[in-house]
Amino acid sequence: MKHYISKLYLLLLFIFCILIAISCSWGSLESYDDEGDTIPPAAPTNVVANATPDLGITLSWDASADNTKVIGYWIHRVDKGLIDTVKDTWYHQSWLSPNTQYCYVITAHDFYGNVSPLSNTACATTNIEVGKYPSIAIDSNDNVHISYYDQSYNKIKYAENIIQGWGIENIDYYQEYINATSIAIGSNNKVHISYTDKNPLSLGKLYYATNATGSWIISTIAAGSYNASIAIDSNDKVHISYSGGGLKYATNLSGSWVIANIDTGSKDFEYTSIAIDSTDSVHISYYDWINEELKYATNISGSWDKFTINYVFVSGTSIAVDSTNSVHISYSDRRSNGLKYVTNAYGPWVTSSVDTVLISGSSIAIDSNENVHISYYDYDNGNLKYATSIYGSMITDTVDDGF
Repeated sequence: MKHYISKLYLLLLFIFCILIAISCSWGSLESYDDEGDTIPPAAPTNVVANATPDLGITLSWDASADNTKVIGYWIHRVDKGLIDTVKDTWYHQSWLSPNTQYCYVITAHDFYGNVSPLSNTACATTNIEVGKYPSIAIDSNDNVHISYYDQSYNKIKYAENIIQGWGIENIDYYQEYINATSIAIGSNNKVHISYTDKNPLSLGKLYYATNATGSWIISTIAAGSYNASIAIDSNDKVHISYSGGGLKYATNLSGSWVIANIDTGSKDFEYTSIAIDSTDSVHISYYDWINEELKYATNISGSWDKFTINYVFVSGTSIAVDSTNSVHISYSDRRSNGLKYVTNAYGPWVTSSVDTVLISGSSIAIDSNENVHISYYDYDNGNLKYATSIYGSMITDTVDDGF
């Protein structure tokens, strides 16, 4: 009996606590609507807008003062009205339209529903993301050809420095997940381009595009692929290196596409690049994320040999071979920021700095006079840039700034 009374007492106590909580909640709601503070917070001040590389804009501002407590900020975009609410004194909006001005105002609100006056208006213009993942090649007439990704409009593009200037073509459209392009020129000066995506729905695909027949034809080579690079041998056969559970290699040397595993020591090999020398031997540069190694593989001996060039934090590699079969590699140094160039043309590997801007991706080529040409993406300014040693020392130039 005592045990039964004890349980009944606990049940009544629990119901009593619930009734007290509901009563307090009603009291709070009533004070929020009718009896609370009616003084609004001060307007947020010093609102600043800055464009970011993801076609976005970041806002920051000074906190509003209030006689009770500010519990959040409402973000108003001038062309749309209220778009979001945050508790912090910053806000980021991404994947907006390229080269477009967006203006914002901020209001603060407190617990009692009081809203501050509007802040100052802050405006910024989104970037042009037009030269990502560039790749460069030189034809038999020493004309320069570049493939790259226009992220602003989701296009694979191709540029050639014809007599009147740079001629630009659109190769593929509606590609939202591109993470690499690579270009090579055949013996008849026809263009061959490989590119990969990281579409989460398709698990990534390796594409091959060529104008060898007179118009652009696009094929899908493999799935589960990224960071591909292309080269053409003396018989106009295609060779592609790419990442995908290790370092992989695809070729149509036999007439149909054959895929081989080159280095399975790590699943985190990236930034692969391929080149063919005068004997049709294959040379590949790539990066080992786990051990932070810039690596090099070649089948010049008849089987695949792999070497470590140096230990560095790399973002993107590109390889070229000159007429003496010496190797030239460009890459982005993520620790010191900038474009680096390494070669064994004089025996041991020698590294030099080309540009000090933050870059994302580069591509290297050697002309018939052994001059070096490098295309790369200037991440700081959102431009496609070009460097060459044709005048002796390396000089840089902007190819496409989106305007």
